[in-house]
Amino acid sequence: MKQVDIKIINTAGLDLYAKIDGKVVKTKVNRYGHTTIHHETEKDEIEISLCSFYELQSKWWFLTSIFFFIISAFGILDQHKKKNNYVFTYQAKMTQIKPQESVKIILKKQKDETTKAAVEGTATLQESINSYKEDPIIDKRRTILKFTKLGLWVALIAVCILIVVLKFGK
Repeated sequence: MKQVDIKIINTAGLDLYAKIDGKVVKTKVNRYGHTTIHHETEKDEIEISLCSFYELQSKWWFLTSIFFFIISAFGILDQHKKKNNYVFTYQAKMTQIKPQESVKIILKKQKDETTKAAVEGTATLQESINSYKEDPIIDKRRTILKFTKLGLWVALIAVCILIVVLKFGK
């Protein structure tokens, strides 16, 4: 049984979704904030796929956001969401795996297209996708959500004023 340990450094602000050979694997965040993956395999090569995922990329983004906005007392008790709209995608094939293999993937969160992720370790990696780019859909959806929440606040204030006027306005 071969053991592969993958450590992804500089993942603060990213919710990473990891797959190895097409199957979702469990990731852990250590005390330093780095994401780690421990995988055991019998194969000589594996396919690694990492991507960041945001709530605003999901199918039901609007309904879930509004639901949690209302449940959290109109955002008063809501946790502050990440304002990042950059999506990280990494896909590589690891070949010639030794019995104990260790790899470090260091994310370089720069907003230019030249630097994305650097790999350290003795493993042989053939990268097919390595990108860290802005997703305009997330930015557009965040703007829509901001105006919707503002409209809900105005509606809440209007309902409160209406209740006060109807109750005490005799």
